[in-house]
Amino acid sequence: MKLNRVMVLVAVMVGSLFLANSVQAYVAGDLIWGQAFNFQGCNTIEIRAVAASSNSLIVCGTAYNSAIDTGDLGFIKAFDQVTGQPKWEQSLTAPPEGVGGQNRNTFNSLTVMGSTVLVEGYSSSYTYDAGTDLYTYTLNQSTLRAYNADTGGSMWGPINQNAAPQNLGPTNIVAANNRVFVVRNEKAYHDVSGTTGDCIVQAYQVGTPIVAPTSLLLE
Repeated sequence: MKLNRVMVLVAVMVGSLFLANSVQAYVAGDLIWGQAFNFQGCNTIEIRAVAASSNSLIVCGTAYNSAIDTGDLGFIKAFDQVTGQPKWEQSLTAPPEGVGGQNRNTFNSLTVMGSTVLVEGYSSSYTYDAGTDLYTYTLNQSTLRAYNADTGGSMWGPINQNAAPQNLGPTNIVAANNRVFVVRNEKAYHDVSGTTGDCIVQAYQVGTPIVAPTSLLLE
């Protein structure tokens, strides 16, 4: 019996030494990891929002090239919280650009609910007539998308909704109780004739609730 106790004690001591050598001990303020990233052909990256799931750090923003006017392209990137290694990425393509105008397909804000990433964006394309100083929009929508936080796979969306010209932020979203709430400004920037500048608050269902079969409910 005494020999067994000694063997157990030795095993515990060896296990403790192994853990001490295999797990890095950090003190307050230590840098654990760092990452840098860019997008080919773009000279500017704007981070618009950041959120965390149970094991991922997720950022969204817009990338563009100011020298050649590529249009604003939205992106989402996810990193492993422990190692900092990139896990997945989603990028948007720009809509067709109008003559003398601009195009945007952006991600502006995001939130996380469980294993679902919910991201709000804005997509627009317009032409500009310098002679009349008029902007004509061929595309003008706010968008809402859902992705899997672990894999980046698309879950649903985009849900498109017509917006005021040059829909200006800030736009915020928050999720609770299987719903995502979107709050945005409908401020008219180029259309000075008819838009009131309302604040829009909307709620969307995130996932389909699991309902027990009727036969089980009746038992």
